[in-house]
Amino acid sequence: MIKNEKKKWTRKCPECGCGVSYSSKKNLMGATKTGSKCRRCASIGMNNPMYNKKHKPETIEKIKAKRKLQGCSDETRKKMSETATGKIVSDETRKRMSESFTGRVYSDKTRKNMSESRKSYFENMNDDEYVKYCKNRRLTSIKYWKTKFEVYPNYNKSSIPIIEAKAKELGITDLQHAENGGEYHIKELGYFVDGYSKEKNIVIEYYEKFHTSNIKKDMNRQQEITNLLKCKFIIIEE
Repeated sequence: MIKNEKKKWTRKCPECGCGVSYSSKKNLMGATKTGSKCRRCASIGMNNPMYNKKHKPETIEKIKAKRKLQGCSDETRKKMSETATGKIVSDETRKRMSESFTGRVYSDKTRKNMSESRKSYFENMNDDEYVKYCKNRRLTSIKYWKTKFEVYPNYNKSSIPIIEAKAKELGITDLQHAENGGEYHIKELGYFVDGYSKEKNIVIEYYEKFHTSNIKKDMNRQQEITNLLKCKFIIIEE
């Protein structure tokens, strides 16, 4: 139980671990005693009062109209995004969320609307926003999988002698790669690089032919890495 400067009492949701605020100590103690969950967890699956029920068509239209009027400001969206970033959902919660969607069939119209909404979401992002979005997703995924097992990226075994030959050519004696200490993990960005020399601060990447279809993505990745490490970035193409 924590009392912050604004005199709001908080506790962690026993389900997902997110912070829940209360206006008084009495409310906090009551929630702690009953083990109540946050609004999100309390409305998942069978806990949802609308579980296995449907709204009337006129009710649906009223809800849509109300949502259009309300909307969310850019500031609110940003706060929601920052609150969700890095949050790890428990296996039990994931299971209940999955069960709540099991058997659900979307109409062609709904599928189309969902697709257009997602497309519009990314189209409205500038390059910096998209890079930040990808970074957050990448870090969140790695953080989650690390709770399950050790994370080791796949690598091209045939690239190792090529990378080592390049390192020898550059006079590198401390090259770290998949078969020598594991690929170097840039924790701040969530990237693993094929080869890295701390002594000379040089990154060596081996690009297979499929990289030609992800040129922009690779360029963004290279820029992020060089900006952070202030390193020399060498690319060997297949």
